[in-house]
Amino acid sequence: MKRLRLSLGLLVALALSGCNQPVEEPEQGGSAQAPTSPTIAPSATPPPDDPLLGRCMNEVATIYAVPLPSIMAEPMKPVADGFGIAGRVNKGEEGIKAYLCVFDRNKAFTHVEAMTPDGE
Repeated sequence: MKRLRLSLGLLVALALSGCNQPVEEPEQGGSAQAPTSPTIAPSATPPPDDPLLGRCMNEVATIYAVPLPSIMAEPMKPVADGFGIAGRVNKGEEGIKAYLCVFDRNKAFTHVEAMTPDGE
């Protein structure tokens, strides 16, 4: 089992090693082109091992219609009447949006709050 984990870990590391490579732009012969944003493969980041964080990230991915690698989350913290996971989601041209996943006192998921109003 240990060998399988190590093999899977190496496979994932090798697969992800090219994710942060700079993109070479072709020389522009004087013509202006709009910059392109890199695309992120939805399968590049597996769901987290923490089931509460995983639930939060899956809910955020569904609500904001983004792949998991576009979602950043902070550790769970106490909030009024329960717990919360705050984070940011990269919506591409729409910008970075803040959110808060809310869990009750028993750590059951309740909802996602948008912390950045639309248009910002």
